[in-house]
Amino acid sequence: QGLVFQEAHLVAPFGGISPPRLMAEAGALQQLLLQTGAVLPELAASWYVLPPPPTPPPADLLQSTVEALLNSPLISYLAAVPGRPCAVAEDCYPQLCVVLSALDAILSRGGADIYGERICQRLDDIATKAFPASAAAQILAPADGGASPAGVEVLRLSLIILVRCAGVAALSACHVLTLANGDLATAVAISIAAMRQSGVPPVAQLQVRLWHVLYELSTPQLAAELSFAANSNETPMEERLDQHCFHAHRLTLCLVQFGFLTAASSCAEDTQQRGSVLVYLLRMIHNLVASQHLSTSGRIIARHLTVLWPRFGFKLLAPHLRRLLTMSEGSTHAAQQAQRELRRDLRTLGWILHHCFELRQYAKAICGEIAMKAARGAHCAETLVVAIGAAANSGALADRGPIYMLLDGICEQRKAAVRDTFPVESNRLWIIGDSWQVVEDLGFWSNTPAEGICFGEDQSARAAKEAAADLAAIIRLSTGFAFDDMGPPGTEFDAACPWDGWEDEGDEWRDWEEFEDEEDGVDEEPEGPMSLLNVPLPPPLPKAAGDGHRIVTELLCLAPDYYRCAIDSRLCSKPVRTPGGVLYDQENILAWLSWNKVCPVNGEPLTAAELSEDSDVALAIARWLVLSGEAASRPAAG
Repeated sequence: QGLVFQEAHLVAPFGGISPPRLMAEAGALQQLLLQTGAVLPELAASWYVLPPPPTPPPADLLQSTVEALLNSPLISYLAAVPGRPCAVAEDCYPQLCVVLSALDAILSRGGADIYGERICQRLDDIATKAFPASAAAQILAPADGGASPAGVEVLRLSLIILVRCAGVAALSACHVLTLANGDLATAVAISIAAMRQSGVPPVAQLQVRLWHVLYELSTPQLAAELSFAANSNETPMEERLDQHCFHAHRLTLCLVQFGFLTAASSCAEDTQQRGSVLVYLLRMIHNLVASQHLSTSGRIIARHLTVLWPRFGFKLLAPHLRRLLTMSEGSTHAAQQAQRELRRDLRTLGWILHHCFELRQYAKAICGEIAMKAARGAHCAETLVVAIGAAANSGALADRGPIYMLLDGICEQRKAAVRDTFPVESNRLWIIGDSWQVVEDLGFWSNTPAEGICFGEDQSARAAKEAAADLAAIIRLSTGFAFDDMGPPGTEFDAACPWDGWEDEGDEWRDWEEFEDEEDGVDEEPEGPMSLLNVPLPPPLPKAAGDGHRIVTELLCLAPDYYRCAIDSRLCSKPVRTPGGVLYDQENILAWLSWNKVCPVNGEPLTAAELSEDSDVALAIARWLVLSGEAASRPAAG
């Protein structure tokens, strides 16, 4: 095996070769086939004289080329290794990418229905064998030119080939997780990489399907499966809730690490698939933020969204909400479906604003606009209540301006309908405490609450009294209720109660009272538009005996704070520092500075030219990834 591996390493030079992104000319395909070292020049030349797709190649040419690629030295070596990851040198990944790219290009020209089964059998476990757990840390390592790391490219191309053979509709979260050896972060990395480059030529509808896969990854059922809950029906409700909260936190870190909102914005540039992309994206976010328990993941997503608000909020989210609002007027089936979609998406936005005050000033305009149009139009009370809740959480009603005056002028009959609906909706979308008085003053909440409703108390106190009822509602998690939105479009859910508040007992700090008198004379650090993140990190998944493959997710959970971006807690791929010493990921801070001129944390004036690369931190992160990846790859004792 070692000799075969050495021959595979030396068969064809590949220095500097990267899989071509366009295969419009047969000459490019011929060159790629020659680079594999598996296809004879005469066979490669046969593809040069063929007309471009969609003209199918001759069956004998297709079969001989597919067999030559499947029997290439490197593929043969990996197929001969028993069912375990093998020690493939990292510099062999580019050559494996060339072979897989050539196979993808051939499949795109026809024959997948004939040779699909043969290809799937030959490539079974090839990607996971070539990508051992000890090398998983390189998924988080930056690649030159912003391209995907070579290991991710191997997995992405394997996914593309699988889709060409089995069809887009057959792809599920289970398949992607299997390809990723069960690692959540690797599955996210593969999915987003495949969105950005979905084959040559691109596989139709693959981007939409991959967003459905990410949505599946956000469900509580999958959280239970990844937490080794063999029989989730017997899992206590408190444990199930913890599983989903920790899973949502881990998945959120994975999503922001690989730039999911940037990928969504790119996918949504195609107007034909924009609606489907936004639906699955917002449903996924809903599963990660729609509860008081999910404040940590909601805060991280909100800060990531704040940085990209001009690109995502203004250009995609706002037009999407306006379209749904326009479609929701009337009593037709399509209008009713649009109303349900609008209410769900407004709740998602309202929960994000509930968790993160930094986004409120930017989302205030669109939330206020939706509330005004809902009040002026012939919308049902349920839709108007959700619009009012989102506007209240954004602070659009706080100044008691035109929006407040318009809502205050609603007829008494419609206000009564809103008052009847608000108690139910207040359990689906929590209103921030500062806005409750405005809601009361507008007459949307009864001053004599019904029995069992404890409005007027703090929401956490009310939720503590209703903890038993809220906990019982969590049972619906497995039936498409609560966090999971797999049910029919009309499915609604109740949010769970919050965690108990933390109280600071000041007795042990009495020795520090002498410093309190000096506070007024000390210049405090200026507070920026986003201040500090200040969220804990989630615990890594429990490692079962013999399992050593969920390494990337574990590294994301264990990385120290001083290696993370101050905006959204991602592990810095290219760390840069401000003159004030704040560490950011370059992609994040440049996106922020494209429409702001201050440091997001401390508010000091800042430009892109003032940022400096922190090479020491970059080297420290690379060293930490290698050492921690090797340590984490050791399986737990059986």
